[in-house]
Amino acid sequence: MRNNLTNITTLIIDVDGTLTDGRIVITGQGTEIKYFHAKDGWGIKQTLKQGINIVICSGRKSKATEYRCIELGISEIYTGIENKLEWIKDYIRKTGLNMFNLGYIGDDLSDLEAMKLCGWSVAVNDAVDEVKQQADLVTSAKGGWGAVREALDYLLQKRKN
Repeated sequence: MRNNLTNITTLIIDVDGTLTDGRIVITGQGTEIKYFHAKDGWGIKQTLKQGINIVICSGRKSKATEYRCIELGISEIYTGIENKLEWIKDYIRKTGLNMFNLGYIGDDLSDLEAMKLCGWSVAVNDAVDEVKQQADLVTSAKGGWGAVREALDYLLQKRKN
């Protein structure tokens, strides 16, 4: 059943514009810098402790993303994903999960079709309009500014009730 948050066992999170504010700084030496919010990191750790799997699905390959996710204890990190809808269909086949077990947090058109396939979807406050319209929840925080934490807190609270 869509929107039954007790069914959510895995939460898929986009990175650029969702877990970060979308800015990407590249130094003259080619080093990439991204901004991650500590509140989101704490929320991810608490969610993992509650037994909910966190999966990262990003369109960009990024050492900064991989480093931060490993630091947070996320073991499933998928970067360089060009078609998130096909990726999520493949993920469902490989894991044996169904759409009602999956939640998705995203911000842009590259997330839209994958969000539609999941049992619960969240858009960050500064997501594009089409993504906001599809979402079951729109956060008050912008991507990279605690939006993921807000969504995770909501999920954990609703699962308690």
